Amino acid sequence: MGESPLHRFLKLPVKRKHFDMRNLEKGTYITLVIGAFLDQLSTRIALTSPWLSEGNPYTRYLMGLELWLLFDIFFGLLIIGSCFVVLRILDFVNKRYILIVPYLCGSFRFLAGIWNLYLYLKVI
Repeated sequence: MGESPLHRFLKLPVKRKHFDMRNLEKGTYITLVIGAFLDQLSTRIALTSPWLSEGNPYTRYLMGLELWLLFDIFFGLLIIGSCFVVLRILDFVNKRYILIVPYLCGSFRFLAGIWNLYLYLKVI
């Protein structure tokens, strides 16, 4: 099944389309981690400039308490852990769409990191 008469006649291997969920899942988790890392690093670099300050009041509050890194780690583990559990325990159609959450979070954090670096280089 799945072979055309031409494939059977020429004895060609049948290329089957296979969606690899594990690679997609790893990719979205890596996107989240890289985005959070770049945002943390670029913010710390940009705040060395006396002309720049943090605009997000929640982040500023967490930075004042020195909890921002710990909050980011907790938030990242919460997203990764919840997606991991949902993908393995719950059974529903198209459950891979839950991976949009870590992908979007990581992408937005990556863009925020790029923006921080842009602002820092613009001030220098």
